Formats: sequence, C-alpha cells, structure tokens
Amino acid sequence: MVQAQTQTINIKKPVDIVFGTVKRDIHDIGKSMAISVMETYGFNVVDMGVNVAPEKFIEMIQQTGAPILCLTGLLTVSYDSMKATVRLLEEAGLHEFTTILIGGLVNDSVQNYVGSDYWVQDIQEACEICKAALLKNTRKNANIS
Repeated sequence: MVQAQTQTINIKKPVDIVFGTVKRDIHDIGKSMAISVMETYGFNVVDMGVNVAPEKFIEMIQQTGAPILCLTGLLTVSYDSMKATVRLLEEAGLHEFTTILIGGLVNDSVQNYVGSDYWVQDIQEACEICKAALLKNTRKNANIS
C-alpha cells in the first residue's frame, strides 16, 4: 500500500501553479525538477508532494486561486486519479478558471481519457504553456472587473 506523503506546504502568494504527483504514484524526481525550473522562470509553485488525492488538489486550488494545475504520474494506474481530479475540478466549477497540464508517462490518448487541457513531456514546453495560461487568466479576470 502506498501512503500519502505528509508535509507542511509552503505557500507564497500569489500562487501561479499547484503541482503534484497523483494518488497511487510516488514518483517525484521529474516533478521536483519541473518545479525547480518553473521557479527559476519566476512562477510561484505549491508542491503538493506525491500520492496526492484528487480532493486535496481541489482544496488547494480553492485555497490559493491558482490558475494552473499540473498533475504528474509515471504509472498507468495514475490515469484514473488524474481523471478523477479533472472531474472534481469541473464539478466544483473551477475548470473554467484553471488550466490543467499532465506530465509523466502521458500522450494524446491519456489526455483524452483524463480530460486535461494539455499534456507535456518537456519542461520548457510546460513553462511556455504556463506563461500563456497566466496571460489568458489575467485577461479573463480583467474582463470580470
């Protein structure tokens, strides 16, 4: 059985990205490297750790208002957790305001199954997508005011 990682989460406001390895997966080297590069680009990232339940991702998006959610997994069993996370985000009415990226052992088929907005296997591409998503979110919020 895989146990959830318990940790104190350091939150720097405003949060740009919530990032974690989904439930039933404990791989974190790629996630940690990606977060490090994203922070170098100036993004404020909340690292949720590994084996993160879908509900925990939703709680963090609600708490921080982060416009980007990055989910990762290297095991095929992680796809169901990714899908459940996307479904809960939609049910909470947050997908409209949240761009979802998946990474790890993913491709077009996995993206279609999960329902994410993007899939990536390259951190540079992920950073470009995140920059564009932040601009899009800024415009969307400006139109609301």
